Amino acid sequence: MAQDYYWVVTCKNAKYHSDKNPLFGHRIPVGKTDAHSPRPAIPDTLEIKCDDPHCGKTYSYKAREVIRWYGDVPSFLPHPLFG
Repeated sequence: MAQDYYWVVTCKNAKYHSDKNPLFGHRIPVGKTDAHSPRPAIPDTLEIKCDDPHCGKTYSYKAREVIRWYGDVPSFLPHPLFG
């Protein structure tokens, strides 16, 4: 996998994910981006389901919780606002 820029949120189910990645949490990719593009317009809250099949919880996220992240991401379906 090649590294690239993505919009991500950190899953709020910290109790489940803390064993796997205690320092950074589980990042859920919601869209692809680049190093400079601004975040798309996002409503006050955004419902996002965790992409980990063993977690699968859905939580509400505020726009400020959607962050740009650089790294490897497995294939994913972008959230409709980021597609």
